[in-house]
Amino acid sequence: MFAEIGGRSPGQLRAHATVYRRWLLPRLRSGEAILLLLETRGHVVAASGGVWSRPEQPRPEAARLEVPYLFSMYTEPEFRHRGLAGRLVRDLLRISRSLGYRRVTLHAAPAARGIYRRAGFERTWEMRISTHARPGRKER
Repeated sequence: MFAEIGGRSPGQLRAHATVYRRWLLPRLRSGEAILLLLETRGHVVAASGGVWSRPEQPRPEAARLEVPYLFSMYTEPEFRHRGLAGRLVRDLLRISRSLGYRRVTLHAAPAARGIYRRAGFERTWEMRISTHARPGRKER
């Protein structure tokens, strides 16, 4: 996924894989994160995505102190445009609803925004700044 996004060296991607695995495995074991894999009949992973119940500050309308966040959504190039990503999103939303969550968030890559809009997601106005970049320079 990050290789396709670009801007990172093979060494950075390898280092990230180690850090990511260290972050993800405890969350999967505890149930804080759920990862779904869609396999072909030949047991090739065609698409994947997860939902992580991440901590959130208390708000008046929030009954819980977590909000599900869709993460690591990816479809292998040869399996794209077959509805797999949409199926994953629907399944992850169903899981989130079954756990009693009323809201789900994500950050969408430009190429995937249509999938999320069709699932009912609305654009919000989160803002960010890189504290290490010069003013006016965009963060990746």
